[in-house]
Amino acid sequence: MIDMTHEGGQMMNIKGTNIAYSFSDSRMKKSWDKNSRFMTILDQVVNSGSNFVVVALVANVAPVDFFGQFSIAYAALIFFLGVQRALIGETLVVYYSEGSKSARDLGPAIGASFTCGLGACLLILLPAFVLPPESRLLWVLMACGAVPILIQDSLRYVCIVRRESAAALILDLIWTIPAIAGMVTVVIFGAAAESVIAIWLVGALVSMVWGLVRYGGVPHPIAGAKWLARHRSSSLRFFGEFAILNVSTFVVWILLVPIIGAAGVGALRGAQLLFSPLNTAFNAVRLAVIPELIRSRQTIKFRKQLIEAAIGLGAIFVAWTILILLLNDGLGELILGDTWAAASKLRVEFSAQYVSLVAYTVLLVIFRSVPLNRTATKMRAWLAVFTLVLPLILAMFLGATGAAWGFAAGIFLSVLIGSAAYIRHRWNHLESTAA
Repeated sequence: MIDMTHEGGQMMNIKGTNIAYSFSDSRMKKSWDKNSRFMTILDQVVNSGSNFVVVALVANVAPVDFFGQFSIAYAALIFFLGVQRALIGETLVVYYSEGSKSARDLGPAIGASFTCGLGACLLILLPAFVLPPESRLLWVLMACGAVPILIQDSLRYVCIVRRESAAALILDLIWTIPAIAGMVTVVIFGAAAESVIAIWLVGALVSMVWGLVRYGGVPHPIAGAKWLARHRSSSLRFFGEFAILNVSTFVVWILLVPIIGAAGVGALRGAQLLFSPLNTAFNAVRLAVIPELIRSRQTIKFRKQLIEAAIGLGAIFVAWTILILLLNDGLGELILGDTWAAASKLRVEFSAQYVSLVAYTVLLVIFRSVPLNRTATKMRAWLAVFTLVLPLILAMFLGATGAAWGFAAGIFLSVLIGSAAYIRHRWNHLESTAA
């Protein structure tokens, strides 16, 4: 049974899964729509903020060994979050932002997220069965957090593709503000690291419950599995891109150790940390502008919005890079400690890397919006190859500096390949139009 209200209505019921609209007043909704990209960017910042705070606070109160295990468990959770975004989030953004598809698919997408979260929960839980008793609670907590965190994230994507970025921001504020307040409070009173983690995860649970109540219904894993099967072509493509890039990056860091030593890898990671806020910013801009470009790709607004996005990315890069290049030793040591001395020497190389990353992000935005997903896959596959090969080759001759230039060269070459493919596509399109 399908009971659908009109566009300004409050609720639609689709095979037992309710999807509520966040704004019943069309004028209010149009007002939010005008600023949707900025709301999406702000939402991404808030979303990353709680993650940063929990890591910092756990590092502050936990013993070194515990923090090491937490770092591994946290990395596993973030990895599965990335898998879900590739399988579900990217598909939602690319194929549902235009609004031509029925909203009936959005409920099952949350069911697919539940399936991913359950799988992540079971895999993260495995170490609890083999580790000493004092370490088990950490892994149980992180495993239990997988389902609410992944569902909450998919709810954010549903809000964004439905032009309700303000609702996505509210979802994250419901998680972030009480969680940060609670975590800081228990740290002040000397609570254990497990308490900090538990409060962070409860915040995610509350946000998920609020989102499900707001959007109605309970995630249905069977409907979710059908949704994934229906979108398997795009989902597997996006997951493949995510997988090859992550595997190549992981492998190259391991292979660099015998070439430049742990200290050299530490210097590279330290320099990477200095520029890591740009990754968050670029991803936020990408998520914010792709839905808008998809909606305007048949209009004259497309080029204007694309130019605005490119200028925005460039401005963010210039501002942050100047800040990092002017960073003095006192502040650098405060951020990186002893790693600063070596990492600071690699700032120019990483600046060059992020120049290319601006162009790479613009191309990826174009490929997702037009769409040219096969071209995007080709560009990202070449990036994975270059990332795996070039840093290793240059590191043999120039050490950590060579590895840094290798990462930069990999992005630059992948941009050249992507640009050539896009120019060829435009040329073919013009020829077919002229004919």
